[in-house]
Amino acid sequence: EIDYVLLSEGTWDFELLAYIGSAVYKAEENNLDIKTGTNTVKFTLALQDIGTGSGCIKYTLYYPVASESGRTTVESVLYTITDYETRKIVKSESNLTRNTGYDAEHGDYCYVECDESISAGKYIIKFNLYSDSVATKLINSYEEAVNVISGNVESIGSHWIDKLNDNEQ
Repeated sequence: EIDYVLLSEGTWDFELLAYIGSAVYKAEENNLDIKTGTNTVKFTLALQDIGTGSGCIKYTLYYPVASESGRTTVESVLYTITDYETRKIVKSESNLTRNTGYDAEHGDYCYVECDESISAGKYIIKFNLYSDSVATKLINSYEEAVNVISGNVESIGSHWIDKLNDNEQ
């Protein structure tokens, strides 16, 4: 729950998307004048038709460069996008480009990104992290449900994996 957001003075447009199960709700407030001090924006959510067009999934998974012991590193990453209703894989990608960075809270880290245009609907995105280049030694996985709305709307998300498993599965 967000109680407040800090904004500078000016005229603002707001859009709120909310997901409850597979339902998507949307509200818009446009051309609101924000003044110094406390301002209140009220939204009335309306159920949205996911539609039959396409949208986009943009998802970033962050993970440590190595396990705490230093014995295990991620050598390959695979993601799959599965239709929530039919459980059929609609997209998979392996050998993702791994990027690196540094964060004060997490230290050295790597990340991979999914950026896919896909038909509107509800999906499960799953990332598998492997300690070998041929993707046979699974060390971590993460999955999340994602709603994709038609009209070139981006469904954006991210997740941090704080620790890598030292024991491959």
